[in-house]
Amino acid sequence: SENTVKFHVSNLLAKAGARSRGELAALARSVQSRPGTQ
Repeated sequence: SENTVKFHVSNLLAKAGARSRGELAALARSVQSRPGTQ
């Protein structure tokens, strides 16, 4: 349900220290582009 998605996104934002979905996406892209990551 919509509330389940909001709950999980909220947890991801808190764990990553991001303030928005866009910031979380940018953080994920930067981590993926680091050498030694898969």
